[in-house]
Amino acid sequence: MRFLYPEDGKAGGQSALERSLVSTVDTFGQGQRDYTGAISQYRAFQSTVYTAVSAISKRACKQPLNVSRIKSPGAKQPNIDQLEPLESHFLLDWFSEPNSYIPGSQLLRVFFESILLTGRGTLWVREKAIDYLPSHWTWPAHTKENLFAYFNFQPPGFAEPIPIPAEEIAHCYLPDPANPLAPLSPVSAISRNVRIEESLQLAQESGYSNGMMPGWAVKLAKIEGEGGKRPELSPMQRRQIESILGQKHEGSHQNRRTFILDGLIEELIRLTTTPQEMDFIKSGEWTRQQIFESFSVNPIIVGRVEGANRASAAVADQAFVEMAVNPLLTIAGECLTNHVAKLADPRLVMWFDPAIANDPELRLKKWDMLAKNRCVTINEIRRAVGNLPDVDWGDVPPESGGSGLEGLIGGGG
Repeated sequence: MRFLYPEDGKAGGQSALERSLVSTVDTFGQGQRDYTGAISQYRAFQSTVYTAVSAISKRACKQPLNVSRIKSPGAKQPNIDQLEPLESHFLLDWFSEPNSYIPGSQLLRVFFESILLTGRGTLWVREKAIDYLPSHWTWPAHTKENLFAYFNFQPPGFAEPIPIPAEEIAHCYLPDPANPLAPLSPVSAISRNVRIEESLQLAQESGYSNGMMPGWAVKLAKIEGEGGKRPELSPMQRRQIESILGQKHEGSHQNRRTFILDGLIEELIRLTTTPQEMDFIKSGEWTRQQIFESFSVNPIIVGRVEGANRASAAVADQAFVEMAVNPLLTIAGECLTNHVAKLADPRLVMWFDPAIANDPELRLKKWDMLAKNRCVTINEIRRAVGNLPDVDWGDVPPESGGSGLEGLIGGGG
């Protein structure tokens, strides 16, 4: 099925800005089919970029997707009170089982990751079939009359692109302030830090795999031999000296052990730099922190808990959901509303439940307050607080002046 625009879907025509952009479409990158390096931006999905982006996408794809109907048809920006949640809708079914090869949560995960890596994510929406299209497989086409008139689709192995009608594409992108028709890739914006981290890791890898790292050279004392020539050690003598030095000084357990220079050994000469001199650790940590900050991710979120406590973990999670996860969910919800829901029914809105920071103590206080004010049922409390099954007597609010949460979840399980 191809969605059809409502009769008033194009009411009002193009704005002056849109007409201006269309008239100068060649200036705005009509030929930039991969949006300036989408392949390389996907290849950056490793190391710290992978850690940061996957932390956001994994959290975001767990949030429930909702479909609601606007109660007042004239409301352009409806608030939560003007929305009627729909418990069942064919769009929810489509996104729950989008296709035969990927489940709904993973479809949204790669969709989110594409936005965070390339600045845009693309879904091809047909009846009972939704496919994720990588950014280097598809790109928008503008005409003199319309922006994003259709989309070209060219997967590997196709000699020519296939045009896809714009009404079948949900195209979510982060506009570049310098070019509103093109996306700004977050990876492109921090490309210098990404390259620095890659260079540090390549230098370490090549140093270990290709380098000869003897560590020290032992300079023997000047001993004159026959004819005034310096004698040469025999292979057996060299092995003996190497063995003695190794037994006395090799390994971390003998670090900084005193080395005595006697009449035989004149000097020790360092041949390789120490980790402190290379400063890989400090440079890598600084670069990693820069990438984390660019994605609004903090070390605690990705499992680095050194020096963390319950209070700092709660603050870290709060900052993470407010600055990284929920803005992405808002952008994606607006995209699905404009490019999917409204083409089926102008009164529909698609949105994600916002992520909530995980603060166990605050969560218990909230549920305790709801229970005392009889705003929730006993079964709702049991499911949310104790992860317990429903009970026959639990479809009513708790009694006033009851025994609190402990009494409500302590029995009947």
